[in-house]
Amino acid sequence: MFRLALAAAVIIFCTPGGLLAQSVNLNGSLSVQSAEDFATRAFQDPWDMDDRTDLGWFLHSTDQPLSQMSSVSFSGGIFSANTGSGANVFLLETGNPNAARIGKFGSNYPIDASTYRLMAIRMNVAGAPQAAFGWYSSTIYTSPANVGAFNLSSGWRTYLIDMGALALGGGSSPWGGSVGSLIFYPSGSSVQIDWARLVSIDSALCRQVTWSGLGGGNVDIFLDNDAAGGGEWLLAANVASGSASAGCQSQGSGYNFYAGGFAPGTYSVLARPAGGGALTRSASAYQVNAAPTLAITAPSEEGSDDDFATTRLGNPWDMNAVSDVAQFFNVSNPVITFANTETPGGANLGSTRVLLGTSTQAQGGLVGDPVLALLWMSGPGVRIDPNRYRILTVEFGIPNKPRSLVDGSIVRIVWRVAGQADQCVSDDIIFNHRAGANVLDKLVVDMADRTVLPIEQGSTIGWVPGNSANPGLDIFRFDVHEFSEPTPFYVKRVKLAALERVAPGSNYTIRWTSSEPTGTVAVYRDTDRNPSNGRTLIANASVSSTSGSMVWTAPNVGGPTSYFIAVEFSDGQNVNSVYSKWPIVVDPAATTLATPANLRVIK
Repeated sequence: MFRLALAAAVIIFCTPGGLLAQSVNLNGSLSVQSAEDFATRAFQDPWDMDDRTDLGWFLHSTDQPLSQMSSVSFSGGIFSANTGSGANVFLLETGNPNAARIGKFGSNYPIDASTYRLMAIRMNVAGAPQAAFGWYSSTIYTSPANVGAFNLSSGWRTYLIDMGALALGGGSSPWGGSVGSLIFYPSGSSVQIDWARLVSIDSALCRQVTWSGLGGGNVDIFLDNDAAGGGEWLLAANVASGSASAGCQSQGSGYNFYAGGFAPGTYSVLARPAGGGALTRSASAYQVNAAPTLAITAPSEEGSDDDFATTRLGNPWDMNAVSDVAQFFNVSNPVITFANTETPGGANLGSTRVLLGTSTQAQGGLVGDPVLALLWMSGPGVRIDPNRYRILTVEFGIPNKPRSLVDGSIVRIVWRVAGQADQCVSDDIIFNHRAGANVLDKLVVDMADRTVLPIEQGSTIGWVPGNSANPGLDIFRFDVHEFSEPTPFYVKRVKLAALERVAPGSNYTIRWTSSEPTGTVAVYRDTDRNPSNGRTLIANASVSSTSGSMVWTAPNVGGPTSYFIAVEFSDGQNVNSVYSKWPIVVDPAATTLATPANLRVIK
């Protein structure tokens, strides 16, 4: 990071016409703290268009609302598409009231509209005078639509939009409350988006630009993120001295704008007389600093190394042999092969070993779910203990096919409690795939959490051990999709793991990664994932650098006690924090076995 000195006082000298020299002056600190951004906080992943998951998957879907976009690409941090009538893209994808609450949906990550109310977006929309945002209090299926429009200009521009001041469509309610779905309607013939940020408003993050020698009338203001020139884009057109952008108040002269809303970067400011003329560049630049993003890697989102198939069967479900699956139903030609795959975000994974099969169509054209019975009517010695094994991870996909919730982009998990006549069926689980790629999607879910993973109506037992005389689960199935026509699929691996456990007084290494190289980290333990109701700073956890790990001595407890881990990072300007997806169980009955990666804990 570098800091630039404030612009010197304006130098005045005589010109043949007796006019002041042209100048653009930046006022206030040139180092600008990043405003609190919804996506950065909720997902630890800003809407910077670096990967495909920055936008909702309706973009790659045949379901309503159709995106009406073609020639879609994510390249060099820019999203581009040709747009038809009614084109739309989700910034926050809707949940579905008939599906499990798993994924990057507004059902899991609602927007607090009273906190996040200013939209900053850098984009280029061609051929339309207006764009709009649409929002719903919950899902698009269960709550009324609200639409607010704003005016566009040609070419690249950074827009600063007060969501509460949009021109509302008929019947729309103003921005407020809780927002569960957020859609952008670009209109026009094409759209390019560099980044979008839905931020809180803090007047301390406004900056004032003033100018002189530009004719005494209104001006057009531009931004540039390099010193070469020629890459400028519009910030505000026909600006009068004494005006301000959304999120800021007038300072009496110049233009006061919300610099903290911008994506991280260096911004020179340029101005010209309104409507045309030569651009005058500021001698210095604002530096908007990046908020740190975090990820906790231990405790792992996949649970412990105590995996049922590895520990109890002696053979992980890693799909290195067809025999990893105990029984197939509605599957033809299962083979172990290699496929070139990519992550949902679009990163190339190269050649990946997978189990490849094709679903068979059921009689009468009914849905022929392809079933991988990983455990099938097993005896007492190899049953799943659901009190111990509960964190499910599956990597799988469908090659070269758009997502369709109506036709079959649905996974189900099915199991049977020993001694019961009926199998228990999870609610629909939506998964992502798209045409033109082999997307390797990843499902991670706590099988015991009925809030996140409800069970189908009529399934009454749940993820429970059953009768003490005949305990455990003797059937465990993964039903890959629900397309009725024969459809190929692939599965890389399945893991059903226990939560990580550690004995009181034993050491556990907490690990994390950060987007920032230096800063201050504090680590906490908490009985839930809500910091507002209190959490405990781990005594030896305050560290002065992003070492990425610390050794925690588990507290003494009388019985099994679950603790989530929270990591908070500060770079001196911006603070961010994240919780572990699952807790560590501190258990007096736990036996810990050291492994090179961390601890393998067996109870």
